[in-house]
Amino acid sequence: MTVLCLCEQEKMFTISESALPGTFIGSISSTLLNGRTPNFYIVWPDLSLSGEDAILINDITGEITVLGDLDYEKKNKYTFLAIPTDGSITTRIIIQLINVNDNFPIFPVDHITLEISEYARLNSQLALPLATDADEGIYGVQKYNIIGGNVNNVFKLSQRNLQNVIYVDLTVNGQLDREYRNRYELTIEAEDGGDPPNKGKLDVTVIILDANDNPPIFEKTKYSTTISSNASIDDEVLTVKAIDSDEGENAKITYKIIENYDRSNDLFKIDKDIGIIRIAQTTTFIPGTIYEFHVLAQDHGLPQKLESTVPVKVEVNHDSKAFETTLDIVWLTETGLPKLNENTIIGYIFGRISVKDMSTSHTLSLSGSESICLRQSDKSSVFLLVVCGILDREIKSSYLLKFIYKNIKTGEIIFDHPIHFIILDENDNSPSFRQKNYIIKLNEEVDEIPPILAKDIDEGENGKISYSLIGSDYFKINPETGVIQKIKDFDCSVGNEINFKIKATDNGKIKLSSYANIVVDISALNTKSPSFDRSLYEVFIKENLKEGSCFTKVLMHNK
Repeated sequence: MTVLCLCEQEKMFTISESALPGTFIGSISSTLLNGRTPNFYIVWPDLSLSGEDAILINDITGEITVLGDLDYEKKNKYTFLAIPTDGSITTRIIIQLINVNDNFPIFPVDHITLEISEYARLNSQLALPLATDADEGIYGVQKYNIIGGNVNNVFKLSQRNLQNVIYVDLTVNGQLDREYRNRYELTIEAEDGGDPPNKGKLDVTVIILDANDNPPIFEKTKYSTTISSNASIDDEVLTVKAIDSDEGENAKITYKIIENYDRSNDLFKIDKDIGIIRIAQTTTFIPGTIYEFHVLAQDHGLPQKLESTVPVKVEVNHDSKAFETTLDIVWLTETGLPKLNENTIIGYIFGRISVKDMSTSHTLSLSGSESICLRQSDKSSVFLLVVCGILDREIKSSYLLKFIYKNIKTGEIIFDHPIHFIILDENDNSPSFRQKNYIIKLNEEVDEIPPILAKDIDEGENGKISYSLIGSDYFKINPETGVIQKIKDFDCSVGNEINFKIKATDNGKIKLSSYANIVVDISALNTKSPSFDRSLYEVFIKENLKEGSCFTKVLMHNK
């Protein structure tokens, strides 16, 4: 009776990766569960076939020795099965390599050049490239040192460990003075944790730059202003100004509103070049509300930009209350809002204004547009808003109207109230091509014609264009992109020229169109002598074939 044993034992050996060929690692058969010593083994996988030429296993004695070079960084563990031929217990052999500090820290380059201003502050930092070490753990890179060129210890290294990687920065440790020394030649050393440690070097040239040493200075230490509760988008709030006594790019200033915690700064925007602050979005400003934010002025100096900030306070005043209690505006537009279609006829009345308790000593006037006028009705306290000129959105899309209520006797302005009036688009412009006629030279081998596009200065759907072809069986056009493609070969009846039209149509309610005439010259463009595709053409035709009928096609090619 034969008993098959499916059990398995495991043996683990360790060996240094620096072990020389011939070094004894261990024996498979030193201890077995049944006390027997097999006389022959089958090793799986076959190490000779699998390319594992670093380990030798004697399949008779079970001895394991080093055959070739071991390298922990390439392979740190070997596993195989030793199966005795006499049916005794199979042994799983695991050989674990012990890491040896046999690799050096290596920088990605041998030399780098860094630049820093002579006015760089203490603890200013410049990032250095990282050294890598193929070894692991303690044998990896552990620290960096400056070992040469650090005159007066003007630099030091700042190191930090993030996820087991040591990052290093070159840090200013003393006063830099370009007139005293304009460059430093440093030697940086990376060191691993071996005993003794392995080391790698990096040469660093630090160039000291002349400084942009004057920051922008604002003309005021703080700015404050008031705005109307009916202030509209793009209304001017105030202008800040800073001066930089440097020259050139070092004196050129860019302005920026600094984001604050409540994001109230989003209500305002600033011209980055001249410092004008304007309303950034349409919103309701509540009287008495105060908005505070900071404006940053930054010069264009290199390599380091200098900057300064100034606080800005904007308060919403209460003139809207006087406005609301004095005037009553009714918009006679389709939407009931201060919006009117362009091309509205002259004389059209689109608003009615009633003035409460108006006396002969007060007057109401309107500024902001020559096409919109204020007319007094037959009642002294009622005014009409009238179209008195051409409204063309393509020329001007909105107006900032201002109602000024004034005491004639004293000259006192009781309120100055702005309203943002919008001109709505009408589909009053057809698409237009740059020219009416186009001649395109096209080789017969080319299947696509570059797009011939029209423009429509209307907005939205009124300005959206689609394309179509008229009078062409050989081409099609992409209605959105205007790309023209050949859809079939040219036959002998075509000749050297194809004529058709491109139609451009907008997407307005009443669609407007325009046309361009296209002549496609399909004669060959190059001047090399052509050749027929056959040396002889033989054709059979009917005797009653009509004059002008196409009965064959000959092809010519340029070599």
